[in-house]
Amino acid sequence: MALFPFDDDDLIFEGLDVSRTCNRYRPDGQPCTSPAGLTGRTDGWCGQCEGFTQPQRGRRQSPPPPTKFSTAGTWLKQDPTGMDIAEASSISLAPDAVASYAWKHNVDNDEAETQIRYLLEDLAKDGQPSKRKEDGVWRLTNRGFALILDRHLSTVLMYRTVHRERTWAQVKDGVRSRVSRGGGWFGALPAHTEITLYCTKEAVLGWARLTDARWSPGEANGLLREVGRRVIRSLEGMEPWDGLRWVKDQVDPRVEWRVQGDGRRLTTCIKCRVAD
Repeated sequence: MALFPFDDDDLIFEGLDVSRTCNRYRPDGQPCTSPAGLTGRTDGWCGQCEGFTQPQRGRRQSPPPPTKFSTAGTWLKQDPTGMDIAEASSISLAPDAVASYAWKHNVDNDEAETQIRYLLEDLAKDGQPSKRKEDGVWRLTNRGFALILDRHLSTVLMYRTVHRERTWAQVKDGVRSRVSRGGGWFGALPAHTEITLYCTKEAVLGWARLTDARWSPGEANGLLREVGRRVIRSLEGMEPWDGLRWVKDQVDPRVEWRVQGDGRRLTTCIKCRVAD
């Protein structure tokens, strides 16, 4: 049984013969060595290993490809598009979207097209609320992934994600972030009634600097809990959002928290600062 099984009805993987070796990597950078590491899936992943698309985590050495489209402007909440999976599978992909995906995840254009379509089909299947700009283009999001579509819902114009390296398939199937294990993430607060909060080390260190608190292994958990309590209190009553924003601390309004939302109730506190 696969460690990260896909639904049997995933359209892009139907009817494919198992014929090639998995081309993905484990968190330590070693190539997949799964006994069942053969795959016929067009994304090149066997589904047994963690499925990273490059050996080591880290930033790209080359700059991102240029894009003709800008996400600047006002996005208004909309009802679900009503698009079904069959319609999603027939939508065309702009070269900019494919190039952006290929650069971000270190895959070739064929794999990029396959994975964008997989994400698009899931966004259509989930039927989540969407956003729309004044010029009519659409933005579909889920768990930190976004696709921008033209006003006619006929072409994917742009791909965006807040994840450093994981693909939609990895996040969907529960693969943990390799960046998190590398020390960038500090810890997670227990699930609140409505909010699950993750904190970065930068956020906790920033709070320690602001309060002149001592940073040591013995103090770390206490600082994390304090940051968590303050951020959760500051988020209470707010509607879910997708993206980054500064949130004012409810106890001390001079302090602001940089928080990443995913459109639901999973949030990450990235840093804190004293507002100007």
